[in-house]
Amino acid sequence: MPFATGFFLVAPNYRGTEEYARIASQLRELGFEIYETDNPAYLIFYVEAPDVKSLERVIKTGETIEGVAKAFVVWGFLADDDARRELEEMLERGEISLSDEARKYFEDLLRSL
Repeated sequence: MPFATGFFLVAPNYRGTEEYARIASQLRELGFEIYETDNPAYLIFYVEAPDVKSLERVIKTGETIEGVAKAFVVWGFLADDDARRELEEMLERGEISLSDEARKYFEDLLRSL
């Protein structure tokens, strides 16, 4: 099943307010798993959808919520096992690698969970 993970950037005037909780709640109603951090500028998300088009649609819908500035997809899987295996093999062979910034992001995300 296609999925995506990333974060929603919260507009500055909505950070640290009651509206922040409303934004998180509305995203959950759309089907997002939301992980709040100590930084009110971001709402980390994970979402699944039956197909790629639906995945794109739900993320774009999340961006329309008042107080959401932008959605950033950090990682996704489009249900293509061959492509996933090929990427994993390329990582193992050292042909591609995660940037230090991406690696740090995932480490911080895992620590916060």
